[in-house]
Amino acid sequence: MDATPALGRIAKGLIWRRRIMAAVLVVAYGVSLIAPAAHGARGPADVLPGYMVLLIGFLGPLQGQFAWWANPPLVGSILALAAGVRVPNWVSLTAVALACDSLLWRRMQTDNGPSTDLLTPGWGMWVWLGAIAALALFVEGDRPPRLESGAAPADHG
Repeated sequence: MDATPALGRIAKGLIWRRRIMAAVLVVAYGVSLIAPAAHGARGPADVLPGYMVLLIGFLGPLQGQFAWWANPPLVGSILALAAGVRVPNWVSLTAVALACDSLLWRRMQTDNGPSTDLLTPGWGMWVWLGAIAALALFVEGDRPPRLESGAAPADHG
């Protein structure tokens, strides 16, 4: 029996599964950008939305914070998944490792003088971390199934 039609169905299923995951990640990432990412020490008015953290976060290494650098692998993975391409494990694990640094984030430099103390992470940061964790779990499980002959089908992504 010819396995070519089965391979085509498997490849199409993998591509659509990846595109659906890309859409879920885009929604989560978008929510994390508009949601509060951190609450400062100066009271209820001292809230940093995710887009502000995204705009100035690349300066984090100046204070020993590298979590912002999880965004390029996340965005690159979203683009690859949207195109139906499999994301290598090392990309998602790099994003996870960098994002874990956000759990240690306690101060942020601003343009108006001394650094700002951050008391608690906002729910937007948890959504962002959840998106990165979901990416890593998805990538780990995104394997073409083995055929009975033992050969894996070609991943046409």
